[in-house]
Amino acid sequence: MSATIYGAPLAFGAGEARPTHAALEGTVVRLADAPGAPHVDGEDEGTTGATVLQLPDRTFVPVDGAAVQRVSSGQKVRVTVVVPPAVAAAARAGDAAPVKGGTITLDRGDLASAERDGAAAPTSDLSRATAAAASASGAGLATSGVTVLGAAPAALYRPAVHDLYVAVVTPRGVSGTPATAAQVRAQVAAASAYWSEQSGGGVSFRVRVVTAPYRSAFRCTDDVFKPWSEAADRIGFTEAPNRHLVLSYPRGADTQGCSYGLASIGAGPNAGGIALVSDTAWPVLAHELGHNLGLEHAKALVCTRADVALNGLPRGCSVTEYGYPWDVMAASAPDRAGSLSAPQAIRLGFLRAGQFASVASGSRTLTLAPRAAATGVRAVEVADPVSKARYYVEYRARVGRDKVLYKNVPAGVRIVRLDAGGRGSMVLDATPTGRTDDVRQIAPGAAFTSYAGGVRVEVRSAGATATVVVSSGTAAVRAAAKAAALARARAAAAIKAKAAKARAAAIKAKAAKARAAAIRAKAARVAKARAAARATSRGISVRASVPTSSRANVTWRGAARHDIR
Repeated sequence: MSATIYGAPLAFGAGEARPTHAALEGTVVRLADAPGAPHVDGEDEGTTGATVLQLPDRTFVPVDGAAVQRVSSGQKVRVTVVVPPAVAAAARAGDAAPVKGGTITLDRGDLASAERDGAAAPTSDLSRATAAAASASGAGLATSGVTVLGAAPAALYRPAVHDLYVAVVTPRGVSGTPATAAQVRAQVAAASAYWSEQSGGGVSFRVRVVTAPYRSAFRCTDDVFKPWSEAADRIGFTEAPNRHLVLSYPRGADTQGCSYGLASIGAGPNAGGIALVSDTAWPVLAHELGHNLGLEHAKALVCTRADVALNGLPRGCSVTEYGYPWDVMAASAPDRAGSLSAPQAIRLGFLRAGQFASVASGSRTLTLAPRAAATGVRAVEVADPVSKARYYVEYRARVGRDKVLYKNVPAGVRIVRLDAGGRGSMVLDATPTGRTDDVRQIAPGAAFTSYAGGVRVEVRSAGATATVVVSSGTAAVRAAAKAAALARARAAAAIKAKAAKARAAAIKAKAAKARAAAIRAKAARVAKARAAARATSRGISVRASVPTSSRANVTWRGAARHDIR
């Protein structure tokens, strides 16, 4: 089965020679952590790293063009490319051209065949020379069409033991002690235990080959794919499902211009792939093998809103590439890694029926076990009928794999989505501030509502487990409206209570003022009375000074007045 994705003839100017085309067949390889391909804030198109075509002879050929970018990493394709001018000139002149393993002599017949058939065949000398030229120069070949070969890989995993072919290599110009075979095997065993636990025993890894240490002919600043091609030739590695080629660099190589970790994104969980680690710690290998399983990074939305459409973020919103410390697909401690987030675990089939709940419409009250627990409902999947976006509810607590993380982040119920590319996760922020922080949980008594209004998640309690009410469709709208009405009623009650309190305070102040006035008036009366008393006291003192001989007269006058009254 094959299906053309799309393609368009390349434009060329008047009088310009029409380009010659060649066909190449191989596997699309895209790196998740490619150097020089940082994530751009304000956009979310999934991780975009270097893209090459891996040919059956283990040559990595860089290719350009939107057509290739639209094809999933790990997919087998036939790509129509433009023959480089130097190769076309060699064919016109009948000169030799380098190919993998030697040289070949081209001639005009190669060009004629390509022009007659529309493109040189994948096994032709012209196509081989084209691939070798692009691989040697590192310049991407212009593409005019892409045809996908075969059916798309299955999205759900098939139980399997994956084989690792490990090349213990020191890049040119790098110093350091290479890993021992025992260290490599211990690292793989620990990474395997992690993925076996996450998949319920369905996915594990084993070492098939560990090379003796050797020094590469390539520096870390050279074409990033060269060391893999070199290792594949050295081991005799060929791509196949559930097969991985891993470069093990000396610990500390990342401080000398090399990547700490690098890997291709698998088209599916059984596609296999290539990886690189500059450490013997198991979490970095588990992370890179996660890319081979088809996973991109665990990201975080940084915004002033709790939720937005992810395919074209609003101004002021951005994405933190490694923003969800609970997930192995973010960063990890040297000996610890958190559990895979709910949307990724459900997408791959690691969480199965009974281990997560779905809410298609209406409301459900559910008890969530921590995401790292071994039993119970560990996630809820709910779709917004308005935007069609899917939301995943998970409860993170410090148990199991989540007990120790590389950052001290708080536990709680969180909302996670798949990113715009559908391969990475995106944790939302229930308490948005527009700043990068880890306070993203929904507090008990609080709720989250999706940007389109069709999903609502209320947290009733959080302890050993969490109780949540998940609503979708009209139930979510009703719940949101009820919550809004309740919030308005509470706000009105708060305003009323504040007004009553203000009135009471005013009455109290008025009464206090009246009491103060009464006290002042009383004090004035008392002062006046005292003054009068003092005045009277002064009068008595005057009479008391009248001589004794006059007292009788005084008494008489008083008695006379008394008689008259």
